[in-house]
Amino acid sequence: MSDERHSQLAALDELLQNVQETNAFQRARLSGARVRTLDDLRALPFTTKHELLLNQAATPPYGTNLTFPLERYTHLHLTSGTVGEQLRVLQTADDWLTTRRCFAFVLRERGSRRLIVWRCRFRSAPICSSGPQPPASRTSVRSRCRSAASRAVNDSAQSLNLRRRRSSAPRHTPSP
Repeated sequence: MSDERHSQLAALDELLQNVQETNAFQRARLSGARVRTLDDLRALPFTTKHELLLNQAATPPYGTNLTFPLERYTHLHLTSGTVGEQLRVLQTADDWLTTRRCFAFVLRERGSRRLIVWRCRFRSAPICSSGPQPPASRTSVRSRCRSAASRAVNDSAQSLNLRRRRSSAPRHTPSP
């Protein structure tokens, strides 16, 4: 095994040990698990959305799949719910920073030099972007985003009262 692969497995094993100490949901699933080889990694069980939803139903509103104290989480993401129920996913500021860096990397690799982003705080609203394109194309993308955001606002307004009655979870994520 290469030194790089050994280092990667050691870092993953350290992360796994930390998660087992602080995350009740994962501790129950991964008790005593170690990752020292690729076979150890392959033997780890997958986590399914169904398991997470059951856990959140048993321990509302977020379940026990929390690695940090609740006050460390800064963002709440709701899955779209297109297949089954919506899953609540809490994220830290570091999680969001990592997501933005990965997104920027992917766009750079695809050749984007300039990025235009509209951030929509509404359920199911897209984050729209465009790479190096003529101004007319950007206007078209902007129009499509505004239209999608408008639809999302209407959808959110119609279902907001139902969601407020069913959940105590916050509805909007704070700005970074």
